[in-house]
Amino acid sequence: MRTGDGRTAERRAVISGAAQSDIGRRLHRSGLDLTIEAALRAVGDAGLSVDDIDGLSTYPGSGGPFGGASGAELHDALRLSLNWRDGGLETSGQLGAVHKAVLAVGAGLARHVLVFRTVVEGSGGPVRASTAGGGLPPAFRYLIPYGAVSAANWIACYANRHMHDYGTTREQLGAIAINARKHAASNPKAVYTEPMTMDDYLAARPISEPFGLYDCDVPCDGSTAVVVSHRDYSRDAPEVPVQINAMGTAHRGRPSWDQFDDLTTMAMRDSATSLWERTELNPEDVDTAQLYDGLVG
Repeated sequence: MRTGDGRTAERRAVISGAAQSDIGRRLHRSGLDLTIEAALRAVGDAGLSVDDIDGLSTYPGSGGPFGGASGAELHDALRLSLNWRDGGLETSGQLGAVHKAVLAVGAGLARHVLVFRTVVEGSGGPVRASTAGGGLPPAFRYLIPYGAVSAANWIACYANRHMHDYGTTREQLGAIAINARKHAASNPKAVYTEPMTMDDYLAARPISEPFGLYDCDVPCDGSTAVVVSHRDYSRDAPEVPVQINAMGTAHRGRPSWDQFDDLTTMAMRDSATSLWERTELNPEDVDTAQLYDGLVG
């Protein structure tokens, strides 16, 4: 791991505020309503007002599945006066919205960027959301005929490949789900907190072989927002902002869920490599890991 010269953007930006809306299943609230709630809470957490926000970034914008609100909607609802705005599906994953906010602050295009991601279960799955605009994304045209309409179908292929190559068992996958449920009990916003046993896990109805119900993420409604600010705001912030040590965004394989060069890995392989190349830290220095994966595979 090398000393982080060249990390200009990371050196100039901090996360000054963070918040969530209410989280739950079928809240019967609009995506914009949830987004406004999370946004105002995050701005308040940063010790700012909406008048201070001059940048806006989101994923997936108005074009992706489960998108609860677009950047344009929030821009208008809060009457923001922006110097910079970005939002789209083709980026370095969900965190791409944060990455680009950091770059914007680092480049001097904005001073306080509001970043949000909103999911509304009632907005429908990939097929419904995509067909609403009059057509399917090209990749889906190859998947729909086989009924592969959700991430559970796609990641099941990864899990099967891992089982084939390494002898991974369902019980090993189950240990991940059981551990996640155990830790969820300490989160007051978790949808499910009841303990789960291995028998519970193995008895769950099948979804997409080898996955059962408890291998899959839980559709829910909610919004998360953060404020990315210029580092010099740290002097005035009511709370100590989170400093950004390094970011990794590399994607060196094919941009495809089912045609990746090694189906026992995922895109995190490349982004993690580029992350560690940009920092003087090592994995053993990390004492808190917040990893996103909606399925145990």
